[in-house]
Amino acid sequence: MRGLLLLLAAAVACIPLRAQLVLDRYSTLVVSSREPESLRKAAADLAADLERVFGARPPMAETAPARGPAIVVALRHNLPAGLRPPEQPETPLLQAAGGNLILTGSDPRGAIYAVYEFSHRHLGVDPLHWWTDHEPEKKKRISLPSGYRFSPGPPICANLIGQGGEGAELFAGCAVEGHRTGDDASVDGREPGGQEAIGPG
Repeated sequence: MRGLLLLLAAAVACIPLRAQLVLDRYSTLVVSSREPESLRKAAADLAADLERVFGARPPMAETAPARGPAIVVALRHNLPAGLRPPEQPETPLLQAAGGNLILTGSDPRGAIYAVYEFSHRHLGVDPLHWWTDHEPEKKKRISLPSGYRFSPGPPICANLIGQGGEGAELFAGCAVEGHRTGDDASVDGREPGGQEAIGPG
């Protein structure tokens, strides 16, 4: 059994980096000034979260750089050709495309939810950290499959209200079904209720 585990570990170590999307302190955070103000505020929160996890403020840009990877916060601008946002209202989408990670959604709320879902799921940022004072673990990088795609249902609003309660009106009356956080969050790519984070193959 131990030999099998060592063999599997060696196989994983041999996966080429080009088959992964590796994000670190040098990854550019992209958001257009033409996007809704609420989405740009969410991107500013993400910049702060990236600094807390990676130890440095990310480079910022209006458009994706020629050489990535970048984290692209987008609703109407900077979306890769062929990427289709979800149709269900208030639904986020996190997807690797063109060597970048795209955080978008079916509408402004959906795109905002995608930003905070990424911070929680992949950076380890507590959505309620302003009240709990929980600090995320420091990391040098995070890796996602090059074919990564994750689109949960509309999340519960209370976890995603901006710093100090700013922007609470954005979340008034939104759906509460389909949200998965905390102990319910998947560690193997499968969500409770059958939703999946889709990778290569």
